[in-house]
Amino acid sequence: MSNQSKQNQAALLYAIIAEGTQLNTVNTGLFGMKLEIVTGGGLNAIVSWHEASALTEVLGKENEDQIKDLVIDYHTLLNELSAHVDLLPVRFGTAFPDGDAIARHLETNLDDLKSQISRVRGHQEWTILLSENTRDEAPSAADPKDYLRARQLAKKAKLEAEKGRVDLVNKLLVPHDLGVAEAWCDTVSKESAAQGVFATIKLLVQRSTDQAFLAKLSAIIEGEAGVDASVIGPEAPFAFARIESQNDAA
Repeated sequence: MSNQSKQNQAALLYAIIAEGTQLNTVNTGLFGMKLEIVTGGGLNAIVSWHEASALTEVLGKENEDQIKDLVIDYHTLLNELSAHVDLLPVRFGTAFPDGDAIARHLETNLDDLKSQISRVRGHQEWTILLSENTRDEAPSAADPKDYLRARQLAKKAKLEAEKGRVDLVNKLLVPHDLGVAEAWCDTVSKESAAQGVFATIKLLVQRSTDQAFLAKLSAIIEGEAGVDASVIGPEAPFAFARIESQNDAA
């Protein structure tokens, strides 16, 4: 747990954990580098060391495919660690020139970081994507009068469905019904909206309660006609961490 700087190397920061937390993992960092601990202000930072110039070049590359692959690896690692370690994930690409710089960062933001770690302790993140089920089409009719009536019924059904979706989202945002610590509605991306997603909900759920949580969630969602749900998790609590990206490797 030494903060000794390594010549010509920079530290890539993955997550922050409470002092005394045992990492006990065979996981490696990006590019197969060993995960190490840097201490500061009563907190630990999980890092891997890389040649400074190479790290700066990789993080600054405009090769989107390579960056996407690295981000996936980064998130996968933190998801695996969060299964048994209380951690505060750091945004991909956060790098420091040495251990002392990390220690100063931890000490400067000590109270806020400790508060955030306490907030996510014992929990992981789940994401619910709610989308319209458009498999049932409006009825058709040969007679114009029947057609107009069918259109009116379809419009009424659409309004009722919209109200039902709002009610469903509100139910999922009431944490105590699911045994959830926190819940909030995230912005729906353009890609998701194009696929019919109308709500993205982030939940902070107690670790190792997957089956009970999913059972309660299923009971709520299945009662809403015309809605499909995709559930993603458990993951590291990315949406509940408020650590800004910093790149001081250069």
